[in-house]
Amino acid sequence: MSNCKNIIKCVLSDNQNKFTLSYPYLYVTFPGTYISKLYAFGINNFGKLGITANIKDISSPKLISQLSNIEIEDIKIGDTSCVILTKDGELLSAGYSPSVGLDSASDIFKIIGKFRTDKYLSNEKVNRIGMYNQNLMINTKNGEFWSIGNNIQGLLGHDFSSNINELKCIQFTIKSNVTSLSLGTNHTLITTSDGKLYFIGANDKIQSGDNSIGIRINLPKEISYKKTDFFIMASAGDSFSAFIIKDKKTGLKKLYTCGWGKDGRSGIDEKGETHSIHMFEDSNNNEREFIYVSTSETTGAAISKDGKLYTWGSNNRGECGQGSYNIINVPTLVKFFDKDYFVLDVCAISQATIVIAKNIKNNKVSLFCMGDNSCNRLGMSIQSNYEVKDTYPIPYINPFFEGKNPEKIYGGSKGVIIKCKSENIKELRDNFNCICLDCNKVIYGKMGYNIEDKKLICDECSENEINKNKNIIIFKARLPEKNSNLTLEKISSSFIPLKG
Repeated sequence: MSNCKNIIKCVLSDNQNKFTLSYPYLYVTFPGTYISKLYAFGINNFGKLGITANIKDISSPKLISQLSNIEIEDIKIGDTSCVILTKDGELLSAGYSPSVGLDSASDIFKIIGKFRTDKYLSNEKVNRIGMYNQNLMINTKNGEFWSIGNNIQGLLGHDFSSNINELKCIQFTIKSNVTSLSLGTNHTLITTSDGKLYFIGANDKIQSGDNSIGIRINLPKEISYKKTDFFIMASAGDSFSAFIIKDKKTGLKKLYTCGWGKDGRSGIDEKGETHSIHMFEDSNNNEREFIYVSTSETTGAAISKDGKLYTWGSNNRGECGQGSYNIINVPTLVKFFDKDYFVLDVCAISQATIVIAKNIKNNKVSLFCMGDNSCNRLGMSIQSNYEVKDTYPIPYINPFFEGKNPEKIYGGSKGVIIKCKSENIKELRDNFNCICLDCNKVIYGKMGYNIEDKKLICDECSENEINKNKNIIIFKARLPEKNSNLTLEKISSSFIPLKG
């Protein structure tokens, strides 16, 4: 029934809906109960963003329809590949990289079967992933760490050899739940649910914040600054680090930075090339707390508890959103968001920053871009009635996402994926409707399929046709049972025959 797509006028008219006939069942492939709306833009080499590999640069955001019924926990984007961690602890990958189990290019996200052998992860669920370029680190639910890639300075947790060519278990486990796992250019940061920080890799620029532990570490080493420190999260850049640390006595969550001071990336305006750990204090509000931090190779961005955005670093493409191209030496308030917006999420990528913020006057949520628009990393190149620029030194709304309710930003090597609010379509699917091709009435839920004439008709017309001894199958829309054997590869919703 190849022409069903043209026949059925379905309320869910997305091109991923497929109609097939296998007597006596009519199957309709829909997304899951919730449609996850993920949009990609930027560099799509080897199809790493899940969009056809024929499109190398995605200038205007495109829906990744193949991920519509997958619940996402995290997404990491590398140079030539992308890895997805699902809510149920599975790993999917697309693009090309032996590091993520792809020996040939694929623009379809697939389970990394290579990792699921007894030699590697077996059936163990994955808890966290960290990725930078071709390097990948995996933390499993049982506390193990596995890694693959370029082991420069030992950042992957193995002997100081240059490359780890197959997934390898690190001789180290953490029983506490890992709350953040961040890979930089030459070091790795891990935080846990009991407030601890672990460091691996190069420390020549005091990336760990502690200059007493040596210039490089190839096994996770616990780092502690004060007894009252409770580490919430950490983010690794190019030879610098940023942390959110809660003081156990006061309960205040503060922003800390350390590392290489080149181009202001350490966020510390002091003499010297390198800097030990330093707490940032807002001169206008000493009590200001921070809840989230993101770093690129040379910049940082942090969100305060009261929804303010602070940025610092090289800023040579205006990625700090401060209205200039000057180096920002210390975390500085982005005034654009100060009065009218509450910042919800931020992602610093190479020479660009993406922000989600809510307008406090009308509660409208928008996606903002600032920095370098080359390689389409801001998704701003093709927008109707909109001025396209090479750089955006102040935040600009990306008009594509207006009304789409963006929720989360996943950014990496010149590629970005935006998760928008999921749509609960259970009620819509339970009341599936299309047009009767006999009487042109809208059909709700129950319908018939005329096998001879190959058309869908309403329940009333079906009864009339049955009375004429026509071969009619009556169907009713329904969701699959929770424990049914319907899989994503087959169908995720179907029509079942009631009679005929």
